[in-house]
Amino acid sequence: MASTVAATPTLLSLLVATTAATNTADTINALATDFCTLDIYYDAIQTELAGWITAASSTAVALEKEAWQMQLAAEIYRGSNKGAAYYVLAVLASQTADGAAKTAEDAAANILPAVQLITARRAEAVTLQFLEETEALKPAKHTPAETGRTVVPQTASNTRICTAEVQPESKLVKDCSSAKGDKARITKIRQHLDKLQKIQTVKTTAMKPPKIQITAEAQGTFNNANQWKPTKDNKTCEQHTSGGGTGSATAADATNALAVAAVKLVGETTQSALDITTQGAQPNSEPKASQDKPQKRRLLTADSALAASLKTAITAKPTQFKRLADWTISDAAKSAAAQAFYKFASKPQAKETDSAATEQIAEAIFGKKEGNIKDEFLDPLTQDTCIISTDGGAIKGGTQKLAEDNFARAMAYYYSENMKKAAATAGGNHKSDGQAAAGVEKTEEKKDED
Repeated sequence: MASTVAATPTLLSLLVATTAATNTADTINALATDFCTLDIYYDAIQTELAGWITAASSTAVALEKEAWQMQLAAEIYRGSNKGAAYYVLAVLASQTADGAAKTAEDAAANILPAVQLITARRAEAVTLQFLEETEALKPAKHTPAETGRTVVPQTASNTRICTAEVQPESKLVKDCSSAKGDKARITKIRQHLDKLQKIQTVKTTAMKPPKIQITAEAQGTFNNANQWKPTKDNKTCEQHTSGGGTGSATAADATNALAVAAVKLVGETTQSALDITTQGAQPNSEPKASQDKPQKRRLLTADSALAASLKTAITAKPTQFKRLADWTISDAAKSAAAQAFYKFASKPQAKETDSAATEQIAEAIFGKKEGNIKDEFLDPLTQDTCIISTDGGAIKGGTQKLAEDNFARAMAYYYSENMKKAAATAGGNHKSDGQAAAGVEKTEEKKDED
């Protein structure tokens, strides 16, 4: 029993290692071998890239709201024992929000083109598959004609052409049940996208219309082209014994006849790996508008354009931003904003090279050396009560709620209230607001009091 227990971690390690080895980018790429598996592959990449843009945008919005909350808290608690803390947190939140907004803007600009080109390449694959899905068809109509020959001699006697007309049916759905077993593994390409070097695709040179296979049938001897008629069922062109007669009732009744029996489209689409690093460095082969050919446009996505857009998108993957809820007091005390505030509030004449211990800064600004920002400064903003007097009645709510629903009005109200207080107490207290809020006293003043 003991040996079994001891072996379990080893077996688990081997299982994890084996699973990781079978889910590398190259092995996943190798699974995309036909239309169905390649479409799953494209969809996974599209979803991941779009997710990067959405995540960056959502983060920017959330951090902007967090910055508003801290800015409002700094106004509401100005002059209190938490005033300096909220001021520093407001600076930190604003800096982070600005960075997140810039990242979201860059993400949209650099990642969206890759999403668009993947969408285009995916549409091209669908179009090719739509053509390849056409089953072998039998012409519905045969029409004889005297002129228009291009193969047999134009001057020869007893020659006619027979035109077969085919209208393929549109097949709008592809059965991809065969790809169900590989779907879970293929979608794992999302986990490798930020380091992806090759993308599985159908390269532009391999995108060719399906081959057309035509089967023709002939019977009998043709020696009088003037009597070339279609049979009544339109399935063949027939030579008659009488020039003024009509065709036979059916193709089976014809003695001397020619017919196109079947038309089939045969696709030969081949999937292969496109190197993003090398192809992405090649000049974009998309045609540029020019004076002589202003309307020249590509019909298929260029491999170099696809690779370059993916290379740019991968490089531009948004970075993660730390929310205030994840900060400790020590983290905040180490920030440039906290150090600058402490320096100017406690020792206005201090040199730029002067520094203070993190614990000293934390104690002065945040009121304690240890703890986390969420418990000490964020959660209380969901429980406090604020009242704003307006002509339409009082607006009540916690700081967090006011920041979400009435940020501009609340900021204006508390800023004006603080200005009124400052004007009323002007000349009464020469100590800076920062010193009072942070509870910082100069050593020299303490000595004089002693």
